[in-house]
Amino acid sequence: MLKKIIQTIVGEDNKKPKAVQCLWYSDINYLALDIELVFKTKQGYEKKTVTTLNYMDFENEEELSEEAKRIGKTLAEKYNAEFYFPSPDKWLRNCPNWWDSKVALKCEDCGVPIIPTDSEYLPQEVCYPCHLKREQNESLKNDQTTEDRYSFYNINDEESPICNYSPTLENLLVYKYLNKKEIENNFTGNFGTYHIDRDKLIELKIKIEKEIDKIL
Repeated sequence: MLKKIIQTIVGEDNKKPKAVQCLWYSDINYLALDIELVFKTKQGYEKKTVTTLNYMDFENEEELSEEAKRIGKTLAEKYNAEFYFPSPDKWLRNCPNWWDSKVALKCEDCGVPIIPTDSEYLPQEVCYPCHLKREQNESLKNDQTTEDRYSFYNINDEESPICNYSPTLENLLVYKYLNKKEIENNFTGNFGTYHIDRDKLIELKIKIEKEIDKIL
């Protein structure tokens, strides 16, 4: 495919692109990645589609993304141009073109440049996948279907995404590697917080690695 693409575009004009960009495109029944050349013009910038990779031609989204990166990086190297693929790890269709990316709004959660939605029902500060993740986390936090709830959070300055939750402490994935008495001393009934600092995380990592070594 790559050889055919290069043969098609070579010799069409003498203009060299400033960038090669990979952007997602989708509708209800269609998902694809457009690979485009970006040219500087007197009016600003213009883009020219080199090829479109259809999701239906690949096993999964990751394979589609990897092929787009392979083609895009090869073209960028050929033209000595910048390679721009703002969201290689997840489908996201509201990313700006390369020439707007430097001044575009960045998603508060993942840092990907985005074009703010004009929907009154969606937040403008995060991309759609991160919005769904926030909703899921909030739903789990507010879920009152069980009397007991224990959650394992990855905590930073701005967010606390739930990694694992369970109606019992024993079913938390990392519970068996932690100090049981220390955890229980921090809980009163159904309430409490147990913090794992950096040193404890290192100890936890070593314990898990030793257990994996024994299994292998």
